[in-house]
Amino acid sequence: GTRVSEVASTDVVTLTPDHDLDEALGLMARAQVRRLPIVARENELVGILAQADIARAGKDKTTGEVIEAISQPPAGPRVAGPDTGGGSTVRVGDEPVPQQHTARDQD
Repeated sequence: GTRVSEVASTDVVTLTPDHDLDEALGLMARAQVRRLPIVARENELVGILAQADIARAGKDKTTGEVIEAISQPPAGPRVAGPDTGGGSTVRVGDEPVPQQHTARDQD
């Protein structure tokens, strides 16, 4: 089979929580990507920043502020039970994502 080392990128461009969003956009443009990982001390992954996140936030914030804002749990219930409208959904952003259930889940 294929090994991870054969397909994984080793020269990954990353951001820190202190980068401002203009810098993040510049790095994305140079790397020709739409998302970049945000890493803290010792390369600990703290989030993924997408161009869409920047468009929603405006450019006057840091990457850390944006990740903190989008990581906050939404107000109100965001998960429906299996008896609600044909299956449960979890919200990711504003889009519902169907959850798969197996017979084992019903036990």
